[in-house]
Amino acid sequence: MRRFSCAERYATRTVLPTRVKHMSDATAVSVTSRVWRTLLTLLPSSAGPIAIQHAPLTARGQLGSLREPFSSIQYPTGTRAHLIDAVGQVLEPLGAAASTFDGHPELAQLNADIVRFRDLTMIRRAEVLSCLNCMTEQRVAFQLVPALSWAEHYADPDGCCVLYEAARSLIRVKPQDQQSRRVLERISRQDVNPRLATAAAIQLGAASVRLDHDLDAAAKALDVADQRRAEVDRTDTPFVADLLDSRYYRALALLALKQRDFKLLRSSMDGTMTAAMALMARTTPADEYPLLVARENMRLVVEVHLVAATGAEKPDQFSRWAKRLLDLDPEDPFTWQYLSIYGARCGCVVEAALAASGMAIIGGLDHVGVSEALGAARVGDFRDDDLVEKILGTLESLVRPEKPARIEQPMSVA
Repeated sequence: MRRFSCAERYATRTVLPTRVKHMSDATAVSVTSRVWRTLLTLLPSSAGPIAIQHAPLTARGQLGSLREPFSSIQYPTGTRAHLIDAVGQVLEPLGAAASTFDGHPELAQLNADIVRFRDLTMIRRAEVLSCLNCMTEQRVAFQLVPALSWAEHYADPDGCCVLYEAARSLIRVKPQDQQSRRVLERISRQDVNPRLATAAAIQLGAASVRLDHDLDAAAKALDVADQRRAEVDRTDTPFVADLLDSRYYRALALLALKQRDFKLLRSSMDGTMTAAMALMARTTPADEYPLLVARENMRLVVEVHLVAATGAEKPDQFSRWAKRLLDLDPEDPFTWQYLSIYGARCGCVVEAALAASGMAIIGGLDHVGVSEALGAARVGDFRDDDLVEKILGTLESLVRPEKPARIEQPMSVA
């Protein structure tokens, strides 16, 4: 890690509170509107979190070279509804037959598909559910699940994808309900779609670790995932094969971290990064959805490395992966939250406090957390001078003084 000279350190400490305060004062409406515009309106945009950029593509069924939706990250259920209230946006609820969404054709089309869900093709059902999961409208997706004919879906390659997305909704709406685990376990055993069988087993393994704290069940699920991924056609679907490899090793790394099996952890971390890099190499800017899936996957792989560095109490490695995460997904408020949480655990007090302010500023809560940053900046010490400057520089580049594009209707932060 590069260290500031005494003069540089004094200069940075002196102006740091002013820089943070200036960003906080300058932003609320402009940054919030840019970051959350796609989540609220389904309008395509290259701004905002990578995970949310999937929504317009799945809503329109524009999956590029992929057969099924393979989005991964889900924000907490109800995030969109909370934001609608917080920013004063007037939008009708999704799923109501009477909703017209005047002025929002993308939302109107999605709502029409929700209303006639039973009449959609299998793959269109999967796209609609995937979009709702991405938009944090898992409760709307959950309400569509009773309309599914389970036996019919298990026997159909695209039907398995529908059930996979339904299980993802169930996990979010009812985290402790075992129905989602049963659905995933059954998908992992079907023979009509090895890709979804592998994905379901990986999802089951991750849920067993994160939600059930059942490491034995997780190990069994990941053993199944390892067996099923060998059946994936790597010639016909090399992108999906690399994606599933990266997801498998990432879940295995999570299990190894909990088991404190550091040999397995190292090999799994290498495996997930190698597959993630191969995945990125297969993408092109013209094939937009696969590119987003690959970028999202890389972001998750970097997160795993960040967590592992924190667990190993290696601040230098934490700083390395923190900077990488800022490069990958700077307009995702949860990027800043992770840096704050794991930075604090690593002893990077100033960096963590600044990241907390970053989440507040990027997420649209303006002054929340800024006082903590100012206090830490005055009394704390920097663990990594470059990371401090990276955080501040990234924030300042996002908080642009130009007039923001509005979200159709004026926004105000509550």
